[in-house]
Amino acid sequence: HLMGFSIPDSGETFIRGQSSLKERDIMMQGVSYIPGEVALPLALRGSDVIAEQKKLKNVTDDTMLNWLISTFELDPSLYCKEMSLGMKRKTAIVCAFMNDPDVIVMDEPSSGLDPEMQEKFIRLIELEKKRNRTILLSSHIFQEVDACCDRITIIKDGKIVSAFQADDLKHKTTKRYRLRYDTPAHAEEARKKLLAAKEDAR
Repeated sequence: HLMGFSIPDSGETFIRGQSSLKERDIMMQGVSYIPGEVALPLALRGSDVIAEQKKLKNVTDDTMLNWLISTFELDPSLYCKEMSLGMKRKTAIVCAFMNDPDVIVMDEPSSGLDPEMQEKFIRLIELEKKRNRTILLSSHIFQEVDACCDRITIIKDGKIVSAFQADDLKHKTTKRYRLRYDTPAHAEEARKKLLAAKEDAR
C-alpha cells in the first residue's frame, strides 16, 4: 500500500504527506523498497538489473553503488537464474540503497543472508540512521529490530497489539507480561508448571 502497488480497501497511505496512489510519481522520489521475496528477471544478469534500476532512480554517481557492491561482495556478472537466495537479496539491497534514498521501506531485508552479511547489513542501517534516514522495517529478527528501530509496533492477525519506544523496552527494570491461553486446561497446565519451577528454584 505504501509503495502504491495495491489499493487499500479503505483509508489512504502517505509518505512525506504525499499520497501513495494520487501522487505516486512525486512520492517515489527518494524512496526505496526491499520486498520480502526478491523476484528478479531470470534471463538478466545482476548488472542488467542494476543498470535498469539506475535509469529508474536517475543515478549518475556510482560512488555509493560501487561501495555497496564491494561491501556485500556481490557478483553482478551472474545471471539471476544462477543466483542463490542470498545473492538475490544482496542485489535487492544494492538496488535499494544505491540512489541514497531518504526513505527506505523493508520487509525481512536480511532474510537469506549469511551471518557475516547480516552484520554488514545492520551496520549499513546504523549508518543510515545516523544520516537521519527514515526506515520502516518489518522483521522477526530481534538483532535487526534492535539495531534499526526507535519505535516498535507488534502486529498479530493484522491488528496492532502493542506499540512502544525501543528505549523503553531496553531500559525498563521491571517488565510485565500478559499470557493468554487457548483453553482453561492449557492455563491450568501452565500454572502447575510455574509452581513446580518455583519449588525447584527453592
